[in-house]
Amino acid sequence: MKSTSYYPVIMTDDVAGTSAFYCRIYAICTEAGLPILRTIRDEDFGQRHFITADPNGVLIDVIKPIPPSAEYAALYVAAALPG
Repeated sequence: MKSTSYYPVIMTDDVAGTSAFYCRIYAICTEAGLPILRTIRDEDFGQRHFITADPNGVLIDVIKPIPPSAEYAALYVAAALPG
C-alpha cells in the first residue's frame, strides 16, 4: 500500500531559462498530476519557486533566480547582492 506521507528529502533544480520556460515546467507538473505543495511564489530574497513531489513522496523545489526585493536588498551592501 502506497504511503500518502511525504519524505523529508528535497531536490532543488535551479532553472535558468526564461519565465515562459519556467511556467511551462509548472504546467507539465500540473498536467502530470503531481501535487503542487506550494504554488509559484516570489521570495523577497530573490527566488521564484514552486514545490511539488514525485510519486514516491520526494519533494522537488523548482527555483528560478530573480532580483531580490528592494527592501531585502537594502539590508546588504551592493557587493553582496547577485549581479
